[in-house]
This record gives sequence, structure tokens and C-alpha cells, in this order.
Amino acid sequence: MIIFSKKSIHRWSYWRTKSKLFFCLTSGALYAIFSFSFRILFEIISGFDENSLDACMGIALGAFIGGSFLSIAFWYENERRFKQSLRG
Repeated sequence: MIIFSKKSIHRWSYWRTKSKLFFCLTSGALYAIFSFSFRILFEIISGFDENSLDACMGIALGAFIGGSFLSIAFWYENERRFKQSLRG
């Protein structure tokens, strides 16, 4: 999920010009990729079975949906921080 700290809030100007939907889907996709790769790594370490890939896809889909909806709150938080940084 994409949330910027006070030091890197200047990068928000790029995302600010994009739509909220694009930001939410991108942030959800990043969270899904991270969750999927972590789960695949865990499955490689513990050993694959026939349901491993299905479980990984389910986790990635759930992470994508959850990350996309949570990104709505992050949009407004980043926007608040950006406006606050412009004020000085």
C-alpha cells in the first residue's frame, strides 16, 4: 500500500494527478504481489501439494481486494499530509 511519510510526501504530486481508482487498484496490486510472493516462498520452503497454488491465488485475491479498499483511506491521508506540507 502506498502511504508516504513526511519526508517523502513530495512524491504524492505524481499520484495526485491520477484518479483515485488507479491509485487504489495499483496499491491493491502491490499488496497482492507482496502477499502472493510471501506465500509462494512459504510454500516452497514447506513443500508443495495440489492445493498450494489455489491457496496462494486465494490469498492474493483477498489481499488485492482488501488493499484496494484500504487504499481509499490512504488516499485521503496522503492528500492531507501533502496539503499540510504545502502550507509549511
